[in-house]
Amino acid sequence: MPRFHEFQEIRKIIRFFFTTSLLLLFFFQKNTLAQPGVITVGLQYKPLVPSKFFRAGEIDFGENKINYSLSPKISFSGGMVIRRGFSKLFSLETGINYVKRNLELIVSNKDISFESKKKFSIVGYEVPTLGLIYIRLAEQMYMNAAFGFSIDFFPSDVGTNEYYFGNDIQVQQTSIRNHNRWVQPSLLANLGYEYRTTKRGIFYFGSSFHRPFSYSYQTTVKYFSSNFEEKVSAGISGNYLTFDFRYFFHQDPKKKNEKKPEEKNLKYFENLKKRA
Repeated sequence: MPRFHEFQEIRKIIRFFFTTSLLLLFFFQKNTLAQPGVITVGLQYKPLVPSKFFRAGEIDFGENKINYSLSPKISFSGGMVIRRGFSKLFSLETGINYVKRNLELIVSNKDISFESKKKFSIVGYEVPTLGLIYIRLAEQMYMNAAFGFSIDFFPSDVGTNEYYFGNDIQVQQTSIRNHNRWVQPSLLANLGYEYRTTKRGIFYFGSSFHRPFSYSYQTTVKYFSSNFEEKVSAGISGNYLTFDFRYFFHQDPKKKNEKKPEEKNLKYFENLKKRA
């Protein structure tokens, strides 16, 4: 279960993005503009950025003479985005993303000058739902702020096993989904800029923050040697910051083909006069 300080952090994130969205609406309400009724489809690529500030950096654990370190490496996410405009102020965005998080486990024993490095990956899928607010900065340049949630899917657990003959040491690593749940909820927040061309689609750059309600995985490391054995565990946070690159295919705005009843009646009487 999440600890009290984690709930406090989640509340701060929600409060910050709701306050930011309201301020943006208040100061730029004349320039807010979406595309009502238009469904836009796009592709995105998101490099994952390790950051200790967001609790998405290196983890050090272990209490005895053995040091354990788990650090995130260059990772990425990518997938499809579907956006639907509901009004000039608000749009809804969803899609599906493939996420591959690369990590490196380092186990070291300074007494015998031993160090083990093993890389492994955690693969998951995300189905996000975000509400977006747009602000027009220039004729074709827009800024948007978004907040919502994601349903994260983790298809399997992960494990590695290494034996070092020279030191007669064995290191086993097992990462199990938290509480064996393959479906986990998360919060999502996003801020970005997009350039809308007339016929070549939309080019977007921004940043997103992904914050699950608890640890995604629980990692257990077992260290075996001829005269010493140890077992330690640590939670792998699902927090991460991304740089977002998106391209939305061009979609013409909906045209109102239906004429008003008054215009239809006026056209009818004009045709009668011409016939007379």
